[in-house]
Amino acid sequence: ASFERTLACPLAPCKLCCYQQVDIFKAGVADGSVKEGCYCCVPSFKVLQTDGTHQYDIHQPTCCGGMCVDCCAEGCCSCRIPFYIYPPGASGDVGSQSGKIVKVFGGFAREVLTDADTFELEFPKESDYDTKLRLLGAVFLLNQLFFENKGGGGGGGGA
Repeated sequence: ASFERTLACPLAPCKLCCYQQVDIFKAGVADGSVKEGCYCCVPSFKVLQTDGTHQYDIHQPTCCGGMCVDCCAEGCCSCRIPFYIYPPGASGDVGSQSGKIVKVFGGFAREVLTDADTFELEFPKESDYDTKLRLLGAVFLLNQLFFENKGGGGGGGGA
């Protein structure tokens, strides 16, 4: 499999026009994509199958009626940053997700001295091989947008 990030625009943080996406290819043939959606406070992404069918929504758990990221969804002070995988049109409540992508704390030395990140990916139960490839592409996109260091040193951004 290969993953291509087609809209790697340097102005992406301003979110005026450049929504990011990653296209997934299996043996050189398109196998779907993950596209960033328009958002204000809670980052959201759509997983699309090869034919463009909307397969999943990915976003962080919310509180305050969906207006804010619920920073305690994975436990208070747990150093875990979750992005939950929901069926299209699901309510987005904690517990209604069918899978999740979680950035976990890799240890103080690793987080400060390197740009290495650790993720947990829990696939939805009904996932086939192609779905797993698309969700793995989502992990790569999330890592590049929110956790990759953009200027040397260690660390990385946060979400």
